[in-house]
Amino acid sequence: AISEIEPLPLDHCYWDEMASGDFRALHAVETEYLHADGSLLPVRKSTAKAADGAWPYVLVLAHDLRHERTIESSLQRLNAEMASVLEASSEGLLVLDAERRLSRINRRLHDMWSLPDELLSSSAGESILRWIAGQAATPPQASAAMFAHFAAAAGRSSGHFELRNGDNCQWHAHRQERHHQLSGHVFCFALPGPLTAATGSADQA
Repeated sequence: AISEIEPLPLDHCYWDEMASGDFRALHAVETEYLHADGSLLPVRKSTAKAADGAWPYVLVLAHDLRHERTIESSLQRLNAEMASVLEASSEGLLVLDAERRLSRINRRLHDMWSLPDELLSSSAGESILRWIAGQAATPPQASAAMFAHFAAAAGRSSGHFELRNGDNCQWHAHRQERHHQLSGHVFCFALPGPLTAATGSADQA
């Protein structure tokens, strides 16, 4: 309720500015009010000059942001938890969204395949898979096997391919769904022995 909040010094400056005859409209400015319980109330505020006959007045629209900030805080916590899970995995993890754009990777995947920054910046999940397949002894076969996952009826795929250096890469993929709708794909890669980059460079297949 309006009776439970009071303006902060910054608001007083704004109203003093208006009292001098200089109106400055605000458009979706994020600020705070002081709540009666002593807490700060985050709001998104807009103001407009209006008039009712001979009486000028200012219309103030303030949207309570507490619910929005709670959601943002929860998402940040979930993102942090997800990042911890990804980094704790012994496998290289590639997470794509429903349109096969890059959503997340962990450090192990980055180091395992020497992924270049420009490739990651493109957010093209299929290009990342082609880069990985390009480090196989037979890139076309490795690429075809991984891309077949996208059409797999079971939503789960697995396989392996030999690398140029003679090592064997094991991989598996899972389709993710939310409310019975496709939300993304997770590809997991494992190399034998200590973590070393599969090769110094790779040509995309």
